[in-house]
Amino acid sequence: MHHTIEGTKTMDKKNKEVYIASLRQGTFHSELSSERAKDQSIQDYVSKEINFRANYVIEQVIEATRNKDKNIPLFFTLPEFFWNVRLNVLRSKDELYFLTDHMLEKLSDAQEFIMLNLPESQFGKIVLLAGTLAVLTEIDDSELFESLNYCLISNNFKKTQDGRFEKSVWPKRATSHIDYGVKDKITDNGFIFTIAKNLTIEVLNQSSFISEHDSSKGFDLLLDNKVLDDFPFSINICLDYIAVKQGARDDEMYEKEPVIDFLLSCGMSLSFDYTYPLSVKYAVMNDGMGDGSISYYSVYNKHLLSEIPSKRIHPALTLTKLSF
Repeated sequence: MHHTIEGTKTMDKKNKEVYIASLRQGTFHSELSSERAKDQSIQDYVSKEINFRANYVIEQVIEATRNKDKNIPLFFTLPEFFWNVRLNVLRSKDELYFLTDHMLEKLSDAQEFIMLNLPESQFGKIVLLAGTLAVLTEIDDSELFESLNYCLISNNFKKTQDGRFEKSVWPKRATSHIDYGVKDKITDNGFIFTIAKNLTIEVLNQSSFISEHDSSKGFDLLLDNKVLDDFPFSINICLDYIAVKQGARDDEMYEKEPVIDFLLSCGMSLSFDYTYPLSVKYAVMNDGMGDGSISYYSVYNKHLLSEIPSKRIHPALTLTKLSF
């Protein structure tokens, strides 16, 4: 009688486990931001703001790993707008253009810095769902702006051909009337925002940016949502949770059947009325409105079932373990 490897695996099958840690942080008013000095360049201001957040994230991830089994991987979440700086520090439209370009570059470098300081050999496998950065891009000198509000996902165990850690981008599709402050008014295509003194712009209510991924295999226009093979995930960024039809963005993900759905938001909560894909077993929310709030729920038959207890490591950091 021959015994197959697959048969042995079935007999010895154990629950697959993963930790989820979440950092609670108010982000609607860019609460982490400091004031910009009168003589401070926008470049220096942005660099210091991003560096501060990166070091803060490293501290919190390390704290989470002290409370878990190193051999079980960890997802770590941040809320929407975590990386934003206060737009009212801008002094001209030229600074707005610079802010977009500089922030995109700095955030990628910051996540590389974070992963370099969280080696897998010391902390185990970590996947960072780093909240979002929201920046504005002008459409062909049209005076219309499009929002690029995206989650940058990185990990500490897979690298690209050039030796940097793999990263995926998941952009928000629907722009909210509060994404860039409080709207002045609604237009046919979006919203008018006064984002800083003497700086009023129109922002479209839909974004055309799509997901992308840089891996050891090269660049692709997909989210690698299976960076941990046993735990494929999906992400909803705030308003997309209710504004994007189920399955509408499946072609932007490697794995079409996620088992964990993450809601990274600032003013959007989990809903018992929401219909998840049948494959989803757990829902996680990290909301940056107010002082911030975190929720972990089991999902059964496409709907939220019950809240999952979590360990409160300190007032702003929670940890839970999910089993499959």
